[in-house]
Amino acid sequence: MFRAQIHQLSAGPTLRMEGRLVGNWAEQVGVAMTNGIKPKGLVVDLTEITYGDSVGEQVLAWFASIGILFAAEAGYAAELCERLQLPLQRKMTLSAEIGRKMRPPSLRSFAIRRPGPPDKGPDRRDKEHQP
Repeated sequence: MFRAQIHQLSAGPTLRMEGRLVGNWAEQVGVAMTNGIKPKGLVVDLTEITYGDSVGEQVLAWFASIGILFAAEAGYAAELCERLQLPLQRKMTLSAEIGRKMRPPSLRSFAIRRPGPPDKGPDRRDKEHQP
């Protein structure tokens, strides 16, 4: 399975790819980039790529040759960028920013707080050290 979507993020346009960048899927991404207008400052986020065959690698190398930058967090995507010597804009993932934009506002700042010990009045140590 493969999916590619362009997101307009605060850092600029981002092509986020997920899954296996292989064969016909990789060719389709290359054709779409050839036939379409490449947005200025486009970054390709490879963080969610799980595998790329030789066709996928050729497409990524071509992207690099036309000035596209890449983003990858870790794992396979980071190793792929290093092996193919793809120019990284940033090593962090753009998934976090995409996720923030997709979550309802009420969940953006959700935090779990553990209850503290019950309030038993002043600490004994404080009493011992007071004159």
